[in-house]
Amino acid sequence: MHLTEDITICQAAADDRTAIDSLLSTYFLDGQDLDTGNFLLARVGDKIVGTVAFVRDNIEEVHSIAVHPSFRNKGVGSLLVSSALNLSSGSAVYARTTAPFFFRKSGFIEVTSPSREELWDDCACCECLENCSQDVMVWRRE
Repeated sequence: MHLTEDITICQAAADDRTAIDSLLSTYFLDGQDLDTGNFLLARVGDKIVGTVAFVRDNIEEVHSIAVHPSFRNKGVGSLLVSSALNLSSGSAVYARTTAPFFFRKSGFIEVTSPSREELWDDCACCECLENCSQDVMVWRRE
């Protein structure tokens, strides 16, 4: 069952931060270093049911996607990623993920070059780099 017609995607406001952090913590995601203004929210009525960050630093990145467990497998995550990709002004958007199958549905492909340590400073100095379980994926504008 898809609910996408009942979902509104909007930019997060400062007073949404507690709800964002609560959703992220459900999946042990850390968004502390991300500005609230980087987040998009999925709402059903007045309830926040999902979030994703779209970050522009050295690269454009889809980051910290989380959907309330009651709303998973209903198109919320795909709608959030699609909305984040619509914000892109470049030719490529990257993601680090342990769920590559999810990102493939939105047109992302796995890449080995550039490597994660070339793309992200925090990967370059990470003690887990050699045993990292995250895949690097890219979406390219056609």
